[in-house]
Amino acid sequence: MRSHNSHMRRSAPCLLALLIALPAGATAARVPAAVTLGGMLSHALPAMNALVKNSPVPSPALLDTSRVAALISRTQTLPAPLVAPTPLRLLEAVNATLRDFTPNQIRDMPAVTLKALASVIMDGEAGRAPRADATAASALAEAKAVKIERLRGRIEETLNNPGHTDSHADIITARGVPENVRRFDSSGVVLRHYTTQEGLDAILREKSLWNGFVPYVEIARALYRKTYRDLTGVFLTLPKVRGDLVGVPAVEFNRYVDLRVSAGLPVLEIEKGSIYLIPLPGRTRDWIADLYRRWAAGGAMDSTYAVNIAEVERDGGPGPALAVPIEIVGHGRVKR
Repeated sequence: MRSHNSHMRRSAPCLLALLIALPAGATAARVPAAVTLGGMLSHALPAMNALVKNSPVPSPALLDTSRVAALISRTQTLPAPLVAPTPLRLLEAVNATLRDFTPNQIRDMPAVTLKALASVIMDGEAGRAPRADATAASALAEAKAVKIERLRGRIEETLNNPGHTDSHADIITARGVPENVRRFDSSGVVLRHYTTQEGLDAILREKSLWNGFVPYVEIARALYRKTYRDLTGVFLTLPKVRGDLVGVPAVEFNRYVDLRVSAGLPVLEIEKGSIYLIPLPGRTRDWIADLYRRWAAGGAMDSTYAVNIAEVERDGGPGPALAVPIEIVGHGRVKR
């Protein structure tokens, strides 16, 4: 059990011809997203470096500028943008969106992928709701899937409640991935996502699912509750599987969407025949992200939240909000 979730090498002129435009109203004129992003990063890099230099915390993930440097290198021939962003916000958006990519992978990224991910980064920097882009979703999911595959069979566990009484289960945080997790051929397969009425309305309107806050959780009742921090994204099941059997609160999550995912989107089988995952970085709840930002800036922190901050840091900083396009084949209310 179980998690539940809502939901250049080319020359510059050739690349510019391929880049997509920002959403309407994002700037005074419609500027291609990668053009804008490259200029914004170059403009903001000195201030970002100052943030790193002045940070009282040694090298927090939020302030890692290596991906920013790689993106600047990838887009350095592009013209400067019309807007100047907040350096910290932009730095966070880059690291959140591209956390599963290395700087070298960013430098070698195909132009079509670059333009798609640039738009995702720009949406994150501006605080806009994520839009479902198949190219961006596939690239992000594949990067996360590769990372998960490298971690398979290597598990590090931390007991969070040592010395508890026999009447309480072990609360465990696990880093790594169980050996049984495998890629799943979802071609033509109808999958199901349980949600609330509000969530269903949003899914039907946007034809997409958002990555969730909660990682995969394995529960052995009265024995342990084990949270796998590396298994995050969009959780799905099969139409024949009841929600309460895969960790979905049956009363609240009493709506469902039956769907297919595109062929280019990786899907992992977590529990055979019952739990499936579109791998993506996990979202971070706003209040936790705010606590982390305060810590990264050297602010005082209540020890109550030390574990939360440490988890976000090991995850690579606050996680982004991402959307995955889906083909909806049915929806409804769960029958009791």
